[in-house]
Amino acid sequence: MELLIIFGAGIIISLISILIQKKFVDNEVVKSLKHEIKKLQEEMRKHKNDAAKVNELLKKTLELQRDMMRYTIKPTIISSIIILIAFIPLTYFFGGFLFGDFKLYFTLPFCFPIIGKQIAWIWVFIFVSLVSSLIFKKLFDLGY
Repeated sequence: MELLIIFGAGIIISLISILIQKKFVDNEVVKSLKHEIKKLQEEMRKHKNDAAKVNELLKKTLELQRDMMRYTIKPTIISSIIILIAFIPLTYFFGGFLFGDFKLYFTLPFCFPIIGKQIAWIWVFIFVSLVSSLIFKKLFDLGY
């Protein structure tokens, strides 16, 4: 039952985060900015021996990255707040950062070299969140 709660929470939070990104980010603008940054980086590699040209290209790259961050920071902050709010009940019931030691561990069918056979619920949550976020990004075409 606990595993289903962890999986469900990870998937739901990932979905909410992706929907927030889809709503607040202009995907086409961010894609074009990313494409321009990539072109500038390739040009920097071509002119790596010309320090003045590299500095000029680096300046343009930093300006584009700043613009891209301006588009993506608002949804990132909103998603972070939602994740933080979701962590409060999860850590209350399963233990962790806010309410003491981890109370819930999962036994793996194999042994990791450093971790061993048991992992805390937070690692399952992080893994599920990352995988489901990648899937939702593909489904909602947010591959910027």
